[in-house]
Amino acid sequence: MKTIFDCETEIGTWEQDWPHPNVPKNGDGEVWRIYAHTKAALTRAQGMLKIEQRCFLRLGQEVSDYPNMKPGMMLESALDTEEQSVAMVQQAHQQFIDRARQQIADGCPA
Repeated sequence: MKTIFDCETEIGTWEQDWPHPNVPKNGDGEVWRIYAHTKAALTRAQGMLKIEQRCFLRLGQEVSDYPNMKPGMMLESALDTEEQSVAMVQQAHQQFIDRARQQIADGCPA
């Protein structure tokens, strides 16, 4: 498998009660940031794209899954060229960002 896309985008901050008792909240005024991450790999033999998406929280070196959104994985047919496949995954990443931001704004779990 060949990774053709690996991108994370900051989409917000965590402002609710801290849900992870085993991960320190770091109450020194620091804010956990929410990121949307998309990674896509091209399978050489089958011409398929494996697209993985998840949201996570980060504060310095600490990383934790964002509790309101479950990670997802899709298999899509690769397009004719790698550039076309990358463009498709970029669009999927933007759509994922838009959905995640909306769910965060609505306060709804995914």
